[in-house]
Amino acid sequence: MNNLLSTINYCPAIRTSRFELAALTELDKEVKQQVAPLLILRSNSESLKDIERFLSDWDGGPLFVDNSRYTLDQVSGIAPLLDNSENHYEYKYNFFENLSQLNSNIKPIVGFNALDDARSVTQFALKVLDKFDYLGIRLEIDHIDSTNLDKKLGIFSSVMNAIPDEKINKILLIIDICSIEVIPSLSAESAVMKCLNKAISYEIKNILTLSTSWPNNRPNKNEELEIRNLDPIWQAYFAQLVNKSNPAIRCIYGDYASTNPLRDISDDYDPAKMSLPIPFAGYAFDLGWIQYRYGKSGEWEQLIEIAKRIVETVHFKEHGEDFCWGNRRIHAISRCTEEPKTNSVWNKIRINQHITLLNKLLNEDLYDKLLTPKDEDE
Repeated sequence: MNNLLSTINYCPAIRTSRFELAALTELDKEVKQQVAPLLILRSNSESLKDIERFLSDWDGGPLFVDNSRYTLDQVSGIAPLLDNSENHYEYKYNFFENLSQLNSNIKPIVGFNALDDARSVTQFALKVLDKFDYLGIRLEIDHIDSTNLDKKLGIFSSVMNAIPDEKINKILLIIDICSIEVIPSLSAESAVMKCLNKAISYEIKNILTLSTSWPNNRPNKNEELEIRNLDPIWQAYFAQLVNKSNPAIRCIYGDYASTNPLRDISDDYDPAKMSLPIPFAGYAFDLGWIQYRYGKSGEWEQLIEIAKRIVETVHFKEHGEDFCWGNRRIHAISRCTEEPKTNSVWNKIRINQHITLLNKLLNEDLYDKLLTPKDEDE
């Protein structure tokens, strides 16, 4: 029987909301079949409706799911119930099982905080593995308090000690370092390498690395900004280190698809309390993004001018109008054959274009190209 984990190359993580999920829905069919999104579930009533609609429509690859533990999400909707360890997270297990009735591609992730009960997490993990035949374990690295990682690694060990040997190849370890501004350390004592060493000690064969270098800062008003995408760079070097240590381990690339869930406040815009945002858009190119911020608060017609700027870039011309759903929208808006929409729609456009591009680059041996020294004459 084929192992699902051996077919995954790219895992874009999405903190679920209507437009982020729509960006996945609008992926071209070939791309849908090649990616394995990680849905970080927001659990207020509106988000749950969006998730149900999305699952009913998704006809692509596997869908990993984990409930959100971001501060903004932990107190909303059914989040307290999902985090309740009673009867070994019975409510969360039933919730994930119900989601799988909507789409059989659902594969639950076991995530946890440093102070969660190790026995309850372990029992929940075993139930997930037994029901879904695969188990993802997500280690979220806290850059502020390093002691949290040691506690999480203790819970991770409790889970792994309970996994039967014949099931180890069905385990996916997710090393999630979330938001980065520089290349993370890969020294022997670094948080990332501590996670790797634990994985090696348990003979785990599949590791997903996950991060986002999409920044919190935006360009000043009426400016644009070019930003480097660090995620493929550090993950390529990590994969190289892993390959030297144990070639049997498979490394999978993951990112937050040009979003930053820890810092992005766009989802929490409240029109009753806040003025409309300034028009903003972004476009991905190989190892970077261009951000655009033009006009006044709520001056959405400026997005037409932004679209015109994007289609004139060498990057858009290289990709082409038909590269993806997002590019088709940008081109139509630049020609005024489609309404300029709002920032929320442009988030959808940006995520759709980013995922399509990274999937293409990974299929074209991105890691090998990053790790191969360039000829000085080139």
